Amino acid sequence: MKKRILSLLMASIMVLGLAACGGKEEPAPEATPDTSQEQGGQETEAPAEQPAAAEGEKILYSNTGPVEFFEVPWWNLGQYVHSKLLFETLIGIDNDMNPTTETGMAESYELSEDGLQLTITLRDGLKWHDGQDVTLDDVVWSIEQVMTPGAGMANNTLKQTCEGIEGTQDYLDGKTEQPAGIELVDDKTIVLKFATVQPSVMLAMSLFPILPKHCLEGVDMTQIQQDPFWQSPVGSGPFKLEEVKIGEYATFAPFEDYWDGVADFKILLNASSAESDDKLVTNVKAGLIDYAYTKMYSDVQALRDVEGVTIDTVPVNYTRWFMVNQYPKAAGETNPLSDKRVRQAIAYAIDKATICEQIFEGAAMPGTGTLTPTGSNWKVEGLEEYAYNPDKAKELLAEAGWDSSRELKLAYYYTDQQTVDLMAIVQQQLAQVGIKVNPYLLEGDVPGQLNTAPTADGLAGVQWDLAYGALSALSPLDYYSRFAEGSSGTWHGPYDETLGAMVNEMLSTADVEKQMATYAKIEEYYADEIPYIALYYQPVWVVTSEKVAGNVSKWGNPQFYMQWDIQNWTLK
Repeated sequence: MKKRILSLLMASIMVLGLAACGGKEEPAPEATPDTSQEQGGQETEAPAEQPAAAEGEKILYSNTGPVEFFEVPWWNLGQYVHSKLLFETLIGIDNDMNPTTETGMAESYELSEDGLQLTITLRDGLKWHDGQDVTLDDVVWSIEQVMTPGAGMANNTLKQTCEGIEGTQDYLDGKTEQPAGIELVDDKTIVLKFATVQPSVMLAMSLFPILPKHCLEGVDMTQIQQDPFWQSPVGSGPFKLEEVKIGEYATFAPFEDYWDGVADFKILLNASSAESDDKLVTNVKAGLIDYAYTKMYSDVQALRDVEGVTIDTVPVNYTRWFMVNQYPKAAGETNPLSDKRVRQAIAYAIDKATICEQIFEGAAMPGTGTLTPTGSNWKVEGLEEYAYNPDKAKELLAEAGWDSSRELKLAYYYTDQQTVDLMAIVQQQLAQVGIKVNPYLLEGDVPGQLNTAPTADGLAGVQWDLAYGALSALSPLDYYSRFAEGSSGTWHGPYDETLGAMVNEMLSTADVEKQMATYAKIEEYYADEIPYIALYYQPVWVVTSEKVAGNVSKWGNPQFYMQWDIQNWTLK
């Protein structure tokens, strides 16, 4: 791998040398807010010590056990294995992220034609792990807590959807005991009435873990993660917590009252981050991982030849990009990046296809003119893809009057070697067309340095010109909702009224077909303006041992809740 990256770098340097000497330029030979600092592919000195299995006991090993606490599942909606084991979502979700009654608490659901009323009926016999019944009181309480001002650990899509319920403000102001838009029909059926259309209502409710009111009532929602409950939580999912040593491991036993089957095995989770498990490779090789996922291709490389290990590539909404700062940094100047020809030139100047082949060995797909990953049924085909074309880049820069002495600051925050190599490659390729960039690592308050509103007089709130980042999207809507008026996505460039109007249209309906029709118009417009530049679309890789092979025919996005039916797996 390192040799291939160096080969690409050398090719870029050689081309730069030819250009500097007046020779004919030739293209380099042919040959994934997300602010984690990913390492990946690294082996530790020894695997973690785990409790021994009793004679005849079957154990499935995985990761993302608690490092300091079990995370409130309202923020990272299913990213941790422990969340999917312990908690049940209000409505089920399938492996294409569509609502379903095959999983989840809901026996049935119905969204009105205008998208303003959602009726949900719970299953019979739902239980919490401590034996108490799951009731609509738990559902109502969970909704009310998510909408509480300053509530900690609530995903924006989930929070905005709950806040859209009629009467939310009166409830929050203490004028009513509960929001007027929450209506209990009987002891199993609830009707949610929305003041305005919530475009992601079905997705939000399908990714909404319900928490036990009787365990958490009275907790300060702004400090919910600090409650002792998260040292040993109670849920209603297919497995219940058996033993936990925070920072080491947690074991889970089958929940005997689970409505959809009872497992005949236990689960042990090694303590690790969901974003980057630095012990993944070591633990897989030691037989201490039977299921895990990774976003690091270096993990895939380290494991692909390990006997008994299967690695499945899962396409997901995950895009690595360059954000572009279009605001001037000083009074009286014009930022050249506000000229779309310069942004287009940058897109043409980067050999995205070769980068994907060299760094990812073809496992990632090169970015095109839009943010939506290739292969998504939301992506519009036939638009300008910005394939590598340095001559076109130079032509556009000349038209825009580009000053080749200007140096752009390129910020990045990942610390893995793959990113360092990528920044060096991009630096060389942009230099070939006359664009100087200075890559530097963001440290300290990374989110603040990535997203700071411009000043009142229109100067940039951020110091960088280009920033390498990523989005792991709940749905395709997330890619472009950031360009709505008032969104932080507009902090890197002036509000675009044309784009904003289309985004508002898309977000004004819960009808997926209507959303997709407007989305197509947005894609076409975006491919010309490219306020962000897509570099590549990265999949996620699911790693399984031969112990669980064959239990799932199609993996859903493992970063969210999915229909994996784990309680009914058969272990070899």
